[in-house]
Amino acid sequence: MMVQASSTSLAFLIDQTLAEVPTLAHAVYNGLQDELKDRLEHQYLLGCWNRHRARFIADLEDSLSQSLLIARTGGAPLPYQRPPQRDGELPLSLVDDAQVLKDVAIAHVTQAIEEHSRAELHQLGNFFAALRGIARPLKNDNPLRAALFAQALARTIDGVPVDADSRYALMRMAAPPLTASLHHLYSSLCQSLRAARLSGLLISHGSPSQGAERRQRQWGTVPDMTMRPAAPGSFAMSTPAVPQSDEDLQGREQHRQAWLRKLRSQLQRQLDHAQAGKLIRRFLLGPWIEVIAQVMIQHGEEASETRTCLGLVTTLLHSVSPQPDEAARERLRAQLPRLIEALNRGMDVIALPPMERKTFLDALMRRHGRALQLPGCLMSR
Repeated sequence: MMVQASSTSLAFLIDQTLAEVPTLAHAVYNGLQDELKDRLEHQYLLGCWNRHRARFIADLEDSLSQSLLIARTGGAPLPYQRPPQRDGELPLSLVDDAQVLKDVAIAHVTQAIEEHSRAELHQLGNFFAALRGIARPLKNDNPLRAALFAQALARTIDGVPVDADSRYALMRMAAPPLTASLHHLYSSLCQSLRAARLSGLLISHGSPSQGAERRQRQWGTVPDMTMRPAAPGSFAMSTPAVPQSDEDLQGREQHRQAWLRKLRSQLQRQLDHAQAGKLIRRFLLGPWIEVIAQVMIQHGEEASETRTCLGLVTTLLHSVSPQPDEAARERLRAQLPRLIEALNRGMDVIALPPMERKTFLDALMRRHGRALQLPGCLMSR
């Protein structure tokens, strides 16, 4: 039976979202205002914010509405845009550092939204996939995905006359109120679909391996930076068998220690052939092998989550290497947000302390900035 287009079409859901744009914008504005006034460490931003805040709500509404209207007509609302180049400025300059910082902030906001509304986004993804006749829903099938709102927020904050570090701080402060408001919106959209008797389209559909695929989407992979067959010196694992009984804690810990020893040995050999620097070496031989071992215990050595963690070793090493030409730098620039998101998910597994995580990501951002400059640049530390 055909359901009325007004209640099932993409346009209907986007129109419902457009109606909530003013509420979203006001919530973000109020959250930023409260944070800036209540936290002494943000007092240095108050002057610029107070001069600009009268425009903020209108700018955010305009940015969100533009993206949603593009999505409504079937367009691509998230094209990658390089930062504007001023007259007389070199094609590759320190502006790359600001862009990397912006990309990291967008990835942070996107991840916060997805983690808070994972179930609702999964249901909406199933609906949009069903509309397109796709058996396996993907994140990018959802025109209302978290990244659309994160990038609209970034464009708005670009208009605040502060430096790149301050924009990064504003993005992180804006994440909680935007995340909370979007959770209410996504829940409302799912309720509208259920009211239209489309509950069947909200249920996961496809092959019996859907659960594994869903976990793989949850962990994420880094597109265009896929793992190749293991070459000599590359990071490929042959591991002990996982204990069959979850109650055998001692056996699990023994296997974990065995994995850690083997991981460290093989990774040290790989790093001996790579110019990783002290920063990456300490991270991979410390927190990241803990992540891999924990994921092996939770999911098994052949699971997609384990392969993702192993593949990120090669991905991370590639990301801090000088890029040979402009095309390679452009590809890396577009891939960095997904890399940072995957690293954050891994660090969540071992509950890496926030300060240790921030120190590593801040230093990694500087390495990425150098990698995105001229080819052959010196990579220190």
